[in-house]
Amino acid sequence: MKTAVVQDLALPSASILAWLRAGETIMLVQNGEPLGRIVPEKAAQPHQAEQRRELFARRFAPLAVVPDRDLSDIVNDNRGEA
Repeated sequence: MKTAVVQDLALPSASILAWLRAGETIMLVQNGEPLGRIVPEKAAQPHQAEQRRELFARRFAPLAVVPDRDLSDIVNDNRGEA
């Protein structure tokens, strides 16, 4: 969890916005006393979307080695046909 002081909210802070975009919860503090939290929206967390894209890319990545046989032969072998 990140920590920000009240004065940080006086002007738009790029770091606070970046933390929210990254899915970080921010503890708001004044004079060393915690006041509350700024919590990012669930749908706004890009790291989850990035994780889904990476998973999709891994699952549907092209074959690392191209078979030297015709695709129809491979399909027939998998079906048990000669």
